[in-house]
Amino acid sequence: MKKVILPQLGFVTSNLRLLALGFVTLVSAYSFSSEVYAEQVASGEQKTLVVLVNFQENPQETPISKEDAHNVVFNTVSDFYSQMSQGQLWLSGDVAGTFTLPISNQICDDDAVAAEANKMAETAGYQLSNYDRFIYLTTKTGCASEGSGSQGVTPSRASINAVFEPRVIAHELGHNFGLHHASALDCKDGTLAGDCRVIEYGDSYDTMGNYDMGYFSAFQLENLGWQTSPAQIISSDGVYSIDAYEDFESTSSKVLKIPRGTDPITGQRQWFYVEYRQALGYDSFLRDRSYIVYRQDVTEGVVVRLATDGDLKSSRLLHMKPDSTFKQLFGSNDWEDPALPIGGTFTDPKTGVSITLESANGQNAQVSVIFGGESGQCVATSPLLSLTPLSGSDANAGETLAYNLKVTNQNNTECADATYTTALSVPDGWNYDASALTVPSGMSAETTVMVTSNSDAQPNSYSITVDVIDAENEQSAKTELSYTVLSESMSPLEAVNDSVTISDKSVVRIEQLNNDSFEQSTSLAITVAKPNKGSARVLSDGSIEYTPSKKFKNNDSFTYTISDGQSSSTATISITLQSTSGGNGGGNGKGKPN
Repeated sequence: MKKVILPQLGFVTSNLRLLALGFVTLVSAYSFSSEVYAEQVASGEQKTLVVLVNFQENPQETPISKEDAHNVVFNTVSDFYSQMSQGQLWLSGDVAGTFTLPISNQICDDDAVAAEANKMAETAGYQLSNYDRFIYLTTKTGCASEGSGSQGVTPSRASINAVFEPRVIAHELGHNFGLHHASALDCKDGTLAGDCRVIEYGDSYDTMGNYDMGYFSAFQLENLGWQTSPAQIISSDGVYSIDAYEDFESTSSKVLKIPRGTDPITGQRQWFYVEYRQALGYDSFLRDRSYIVYRQDVTEGVVVRLATDGDLKSSRLLHMKPDSTFKQLFGSNDWEDPALPIGGTFTDPKTGVSITLESANGQNAQVSVIFGGESGQCVATSPLLSLTPLSGSDANAGETLAYNLKVTNQNNTECADATYTTALSVPDGWNYDASALTVPSGMSAETTVMVTSNSDAQPNSYSITVDVIDAENEQSAKTELSYTVLSESMSPLEAVNDSVTISDKSVVRIEQLNNDSFEQSTSLAITVAKPNKGSARVLSDGSIEYTPSKKFKNNDSFTYTISDGQSSSTATISITLQSTSGGNGGGNGKGKPN
């Protein structure tokens, strides 16, 4: 595992990407770090455990209240991601602690913090296997960065070092979901002209670069699979309309993609991405940037980036005002005002393509694109995939499951019809069948994918990669299907109601699993609902500890749920106070005083 930390006043990372030495106002005070792993796409509910942490030097110091921690993570940051993904991802979960770790706050060791915090959370009754994401909110440590995050793995972790602003948490979660930093490209002799250098955190719009919490760029959303309306791919001269990037209600195009040939190193296709950013939603910070430091309205322009297919690190914000008053006075670009203004034209020195902002009115922008003799070319890109099971994804070993695969051809109309073949990475002994599809540009077609497991396949849930390939245009896209092989001998999962009698208002441990039905070899997840007159938590051995509160008089009840990952069952535990001792429940759940 490799960790790269950007120190507060340092500008060269260990992967040799040069940061702007003169760009102190944007990056010197806002440092993050990321641990690099393999990327994967995240979607749906993200079960998250937020752990509050202090250290042996400051056991009385609380990093942040539980209420504030819950609000910033599960309200603000979750809402940010839900908006940006248009409902495809959100956070839910719990806040644990504050825990005093048996380590010093004078060192920088995120691994040790996570390990010790996890131990204490588990001892406190939190089932770690129930969570996809772990966020550690710590008092100040010896780390120079504001935060660090694992990248592209589940379960993930993010450590936040005493700066509990939504932007920091959102940034580190971005790494958790697979993103890299959002950079800018600063060129000496104008846009994409002369010597250029990469500014690591230079994208002043994107949370992965910006010190404000702005929406991720279209390139980032593409890589996350969160773009519900694909970008408009431009291949011929014309004037094209895009709506405000933040208008999530709009079904019209909000992004233009203009081809720029191929990357000379990777051979992958390069694109200009054009967005019309307005001071709406979490981009409202743009309002405060206008009419200061020789600026006009920073939202009266379109934002242009350069990025390369398949390279998550390649996004580069471009500066469209190389001759601004700011540049003339201070000798450097103002990266809080890089947009192409109304009436402005950028001509790419490599391809000759010209981009002009003809007009903008706050709702949409009209952008002229002229290819300089290159219009009419075929612009091919990856197909859009949708895959759904036709009759469930569970079957016995040796049985066949059917899935509907929808393929949308996103090539421009200058391209011939594309033929897509499908390949599946099935386990040894499994078989599949999928017909090839020929699809015109801009159209969709569907086929049925049949998957048959081996008759000796072991009970398990199998994730199978589906690769759809357009060999002629050298384009492809991947998705996954799930096939769960059932155990023929598996007992049905059933939680049975329990009743527990206590002789006094003391803590009691309930062995509720004693009368439940489940496979002994199965890994169970146990969750418990909050009682009305006390508290309950799951212990490490699977039993439940119940503590009566002052409201407890004669009885209380609550539910618990057991799950094996495929099915779940819920039962009720009833607590009754009697004058005589008695711990055995009518459902054979046992209660023992702690």
